[in-house]
Amino acid sequence: ILSLLLGVRPPNVALLVAVAVGFIGAFIVVAGRNALALPDAPQWLLIALIVPFSLAIGNVYRTAKWPEGATPLQVAVVVNLSVVPIFAALAFWHGGSIWPVFDNLGLTAAQWLAALVNVGLFFRLQWISGPTYLSQIGYVAAAVSLAIGALYFAETYPWQVWLGAALIIAGIGASAWENVNRKTG
Repeated sequence: ILSLLLGVRPPNVALLVAVAVGFIGAFIVVAGRNALALPDAPQWLLIALIVPFSLAIGNVYRTAKWPEGATPLQVAVVVNLSVVPIFAALAFWHGGSIWPVFDNLGLTAAQWLAALVNVGLFFRLQWISGPTYLSQIGYVAAAVSLAIGALYFAETYPWQVWLGAALIIAGIGASAWENVNRKTG
């Protein structure tokens, strides 16, 4: 909706339908786990909706203000380096110290590299596909979390949850198909 309103790589109808299928799947996952029946559900649901909305704002803003000629890796490096002073300030503000970071430089470097690769791939996906396609990353996280819960923690879910996960996968697959078709022609 934000992409449409602001005219930043607006999606076509097929992509909007695919995203809607994924959203319905995510809603079914939540409803199937009886999370909506909890007494505090409305307030937490409202708070939970703030997260994807703020991510959507970031996705649309990054697309609109992408630096001319910059690659996703270049933007990822700048983003990762720009947070260093923020984390250092937070560590000092909370009475901590950043010096333990230097106790194991290999581990610190590996963590920074992992974050760089993660953000680089995330920005690459946005660069190629735009903010609407990227907004589905939360749906992917929900479906993957269900699989991890079932496979590694022996969690069991009602059939409705699996139906929701299947709709998420169908929505992601349809939007990926639409995105590829839009690129090729």
